[in-house]
Amino acid sequence: MKEFAFKVVGMRCEGCLNKTIAALKAVPGVKKVELSLETGLGKVEAEGFVGEESLMNAVMGSGYAYLPQ
Repeated sequence: MKEFAFKVVGMRCEGCLNKTIAALKAVPGVKKVELSLETGLGKVEAEGFVGEESLMNAVMGSGYAYLPQ
């Protein structure tokens, strides 16, 4: 398992949060997603083959910015 820490910029409501979490969970190999609406800080646990680019694309596809930590 690999862990990724990041910040999501632009979320403003529960709907934004749920949309982003769903997009991250849809990435093949992602096992666990934690994301805070208040801070924008997130953590993902994923299989070894998952790369940060896949997570960034999922967040950006939801309409928000992804900043690696």
